[in-house]
Amino acid sequence: MHSLRAEFGPGVRYDDYREGGHKTQALAYGAVSYQWQLTDTTKFIQGVSVLSSLGDDTTVNSETGLQVAINDHFALKLAYNVTWNNNPPESAPDHTDTKTTVMLTYAM
Repeated sequence: MHSLRAEFGPGVRYDDYREGGHKTQALAYGAVSYQWQLTDTTKFIQGVSVLSSLGDDTTVNSETGLQVAINDHFALKLAYNVTWNNNPPESAPDHTDTKTTVMLTYAM
């Protein structure tokens, strides 16, 4: 079984700075999530999202994962995440961050 979900829409970001002042800007958001049920207990997951402050700052997140059900409520998930930002802060000069996670999830 395959499933595909897409979402998009506008938003607003409000930053309040410690040194004083603030900034409000419009945002655009879009995301696509794909899941493929490989077996009765295993599913492949791929998701991509984009958050942009309309040209000033854009962040792209991607997750690729494999989820294996242990029983009706618990599952083990292995995922690889990539985050890219076209304008990272000075404290994080790299444009791309990666993270590998192993999670135990619970479904109610």
